[in-house]
Amino acid sequence: MIQQECDEAIATTTATCALLALAPASVRAQDAPGEGFGKRDSLAFTVENLLGFVSNLGRVRRRSPVVRYPRDAASLLGDLGLFSMSPTGFNWGALVGVGAPRISDSGDATVLRLRPRVGWAVSKNDKVGFWLRGGPSLLMFRATGDEDSSSSSQAMLALGAEAYAVFTLVEHVGILVGPHADIHLLGSASEGDDPSFSTFGVSLGLLGEIW
Repeated sequence: MIQQECDEAIATTTATCALLALAPASVRAQDAPGEGFGKRDSLAFTVENLLGFVSNLGRVRRRSPVVRYPRDAASLLGDLGLFSMSPTGFNWGALVGVGAPRISDSGDATVLRLRPRVGWAVSKNDKVGFWLRGGPSLLMFRATGDEDSSSSSQAMLALGAEAYAVFTLVEHVGILVGPHADIHLLGSASEGDDPSFSTFGVSLGLLGEIW
C-alpha cells in the first residue's frame, strides 16, 4: 500500500513538473507573431525611397544631345512594394516606381522602374531587424521634345540590391533605413546608342505588415 501511494505521488509530481515545463513553451508559441521581423508568415507592404540621397549615373540618347541624369538628386519618386514573408526569413516580391527626372535640355521625360526581388530577413529582437534583398531591375525611359512631337524610348536592365535596417516601433509598422544600388547590365533604344543606367544611394522608407 505504501509503495503504491509513493508511486502515485511520484507520477503526480512528474506530471506537474512536465506541465510547468511546457507552459513557457506554449506561451512562446502564442506570442510567436511578435518575435520580430522575418520570423512569421506575413504580407509586407513598403513605400521606399521617400527620403535620402540617390546618385544616378547614366545616359540615354534622344537624337542629340545626350540626356543625362543628375548626380545630386533622386530622379524617382517613392517606390511601392509588396512582399510575401515566411518564418524562415526567406521572402519574395516586387517594387514599382514612377518618376520624372530632370534632363539637360528642354523636354519631358518619364521613368518606370520594375524591381522583382528575393530576400532574407533576420531580427536581433522584436524591435530591430535586417532585410537583405536582390534581383533584376528593369528601367523604362521615354522622352518627348518640347520643340516638336518627336519622342524616343529606352529600356535598361540592371542588377539591384538593398540592405535595410528595419525598426519596428509599433506592431505591424516599421521604418526602413539603408543603402541600395542598381548596377547596369544592358540596354536598348529605339534610336541611337544603347543607354546605360546605375544608381547608388541611401534611403528611408515605411513598412507595414499583415499576419
